[in-house]
Amino acid sequence: MIPPFAALIGGPLYLVIGIPVMLAYMARNRPTPGKWALLAFKTQLLIFTPIFLLAFAAGGNFDGTSVFLVFGSLFAPLWGAVSGKIYERLERDFYKQTI
Repeated sequence: MIPPFAALIGGPLYLVIGIPVMLAYMARNRPTPGKWALLAFKTQLLIFTPIFLLAFAAGGNFDGTSVFLVFGSLFAPLWGAVSGKIYERLERDFYKQTI
């Protein structure tokens, strides 16, 4: 049940937020799995920690935001490392040479 849920919830967030962050990072740095995992974790915390704190301060039901915070904190670095490995394998010096 978790993989379909993660794809439905995490996929759009990755497309809207994750890809622009990764592209901005790639413009300045070489992609490595470890750095991308850390970048994904930091980005996820930057987004969901304030949302969680606002929900907690409002005294409302913050179970939904805590699910995003906990699962995102686990899956964001994992996905960052996997996608970093994919992009690292795709980035070759051979392809940077012009004809």
